[in-house]
Amino acid sequence: MNIALYLLSFEYDTQDTLIDMLIEPRSYEKYTSGENYGRQKPLITDAVVATLEKYRSICQKLQKKPSLDLLKQQFPTIHFDGIEPLGYVQLEETIKLELDKLKQKDNSYQLMNISNRVNTEGLTADVIDDLLGLTKVENEKVEYKNVLDDLKEIYTASALEKGIPTGISQVDERTGGLQPGTFNCLAGFAGAGKTTAAVNIAYNALEMEKNVCYITMEVPKIDMNYNFLSRHSFESKFKKPISHSNIKKKELSKQDADYLFDEVLPDFKENYENRLYILDETDFDEYTFTAFENRLRECDRLAEEKTGHGIDLVIVDQAQLLKFGGGISKAGNETSVINLYVSFFRQQAINFLHSKRPCTILMLSQINRDGFNYASKHQGRYSLTNLAEANELERASAIVLALYTDESLKASKQVSIQMLKSRNGETLVDPVLSFMDPVFYVFGSKVSSTGATYSSSSMDSLFGDVSGIDLGALGSSSETLDLSNIQGGVL
Repeated sequence: MNIALYLLSFEYDTQDTLIDMLIEPRSYEKYTSGENYGRQKPLITDAVVATLEKYRSICQKLQKKPSLDLLKQQFPTIHFDGIEPLGYVQLEETIKLELDKLKQKDNSYQLMNISNRVNTEGLTADVIDDLLGLTKVENEKVEYKNVLDDLKEIYTASALEKGIPTGISQVDERTGGLQPGTFNCLAGFAGAGKTTAAVNIAYNALEMEKNVCYITMEVPKIDMNYNFLSRHSFESKFKKPISHSNIKKKELSKQDADYLFDEVLPDFKENYENRLYILDETDFDEYTFTAFENRLRECDRLAEEKTGHGIDLVIVDQAQLLKFGGGISKAGNETSVINLYVSFFRQQAINFLHSKRPCTILMLSQINRDGFNYASKHQGRYSLTNLAEANELERASAIVLALYTDESLKASKQVSIQMLKSRNGETLVDPVLSFMDPVFYVFGSKVSSTGATYSSSSMDSLFGDVSGIDLGALGSSSETLDLSNIQGGVL
């Protein structure tokens, strides 16, 4: 079976549809009698393969890119002696069946990447070779590598790689922060402060000179930039913080606007512009694994060029919104779709962009309403079963943090945090309180506060509960980056 020819027979949109179906569990008709009883029926004959090979030759002669329209033009029907005419619906079904076989060979992501290359590069010798290579896995030599001899070196190298602080001292003391190679979940009901917490975790990573890709599926990237600027203005080096809401509503006084764009923004760019990459819904035509990988690869390449290493932390905000983007969201019910994305990003944590490099993944998720109602009556306590829709989140996560807040906590600028799961240590069954002020996108028990006097009397008590410890202060890059060539760039 020549999978390459099948893929090259369809336009990119059709390929994406078939690839999306690759991950959808399916069952197929089998022989019900005879010597082949119980086996799957043949997918397609060698004669059809020969026809598609002829079609490829025609494309080369015409110097045209393979497409479904061209295939229909050259072969109105695919008909062979002794075989009923095969229409294009049936042909598409045979491809779906063959792709399901390919899934079992564990090279689906390579296939998706090559499919995109077919769309962008056309039919080249390299593309054909790579596609044909996927069909020859039975000839590949698989060599098991025992790592015991290298275990000390592996441990020593990983010990130098510090985890990313969550900003909650009780959590970080137990876990060492969010570790490379782990998938983690940050959950909360609507308005609990998930994005505020995620921005601060990203900020902690930036201060450690790590590179961050923040995928925001709800808040536009321009607003996310304002959130980061507001958080940055809270640092002790600045004379006063700037509300993200006032920035977004264009309600800054001229003095505050000049202060923000002439002092805060240049300082942020100098330290973090090369390290922060924000992607939003406009960066994805459809939510497919191919689209996510391509964007992550683009950010990873830019980070490597500017800082000497790629992306260290990917934040996905949030899981439940992935089901609305088309692409694989057509593959099944909403829970199945979210579970598939969780599995995809878990694999990215272990083997980022197929580079055998670990990456830290943090995915935000909703708490269901029943969980919130229960927590409201039980001092902010949730259980893992309160994660909305995606049961794979519970299984895949190394750490699950849950945020709870109510009007009383909001009034005192506090949030309640539980650690519902910690794969390598003890959890926090009893919630702990931490400082959170969404006005300036500040979160955590250890944040650095502005030291200058703030003119508004309503803010006099703001900084009393905040420690002067700065999680960052580890140095930063002074390079600047022109991000005009990447839609997802920051600022």
